[in-house]
Amino acid sequence: MVRNQCLVLILFSRSSARPVAISFFLKNAGIQTSSSRTKTSVERALQEQLPAEQVSSAGLIEQVDQLKRKTKKIEREFEEFKKQQREKYNKLREHIMLFSTGKSQSS
Repeated sequence: MVRNQCLVLILFSRSSARPVAISFFLKNAGIQTSSSRTKTSVERALQEQLPAEQVSSAGLIEQVDQLKRKTKKIEREFEEFKKQQREKYNKLREHIMLFSTGKSQSS
């Protein structure tokens, strides 16, 4: 029976019938649509909470974006720091090599 109702619904929804006729047909067929039935108290409560949840979600998305930007900045700074440390290490190593070769030549 449900399969037949779905088939009729698909065929009916593809026709050029007006929305009033469609909802009248669905009501007579025993199929409730979201607009033709009354919302439960839970549905109303959830509907009322939706805007606040959307705002909260948008705020969280913005925080995540800020954290991503901050992370990229810190990663760049860390790479620069590592580069500077390598340069300092190489200079120190050169000085040590020069000092040790100079010392061994004077011995």
